[in-house]
Amino acid sequence: MNPMKSNLVTTVITATCLAGFALCRVNAQSVSPSPAVVSTEKHEHRHFDPERRLARLTRRLDLTQSQQSQILPILQKEAGTIKTVKGDTSLSKEQKRKEIRASFKSTHGQVFALLTPGQKAKLRLMHHGKQGGNAPDPGAGAASTPAS
Repeated sequence: MNPMKSNLVTTVITATCLAGFALCRVNAQSVSPSPAVVSTEKHEHRHFDPERRLARLTRRLDLTQSQQSQILPILQKEAGTIKTVKGDTSLSKEQKRKEIRASFKSTHGQVFALLTPGQKAKLRLMHHGKQGGNAPDPGAGAASTPAS
């Protein structure tokens, strides 16, 4: 291959590469990141939304209106606690995890105390699958006054 052709081929390849890089950069700037990458805040908000959680529990456990009216404030308090703990910059990740876990446990015990025996069995299955019968009773020690 003569030197003129070699220089021309090199120039064309270089120009093509530069154009490709420029095009990639423009596309990368114009494409917005997926919502999952931008923030998980919306996902977390949905996960801890008391009304959504109550609706899910009502569907799965056939909660009565009385139970719903008693459970909603419990879930709302938990959501507030979680939000406060997550926003507390003085706590380490481990401390936040422990406090949130304690809040979950407390909420679960309070809700469990409001359920009928049949609903408690369904809830155990929801949380522990087929091992539900062997799962510890989260309402143990709590007042068990099932609402009807």
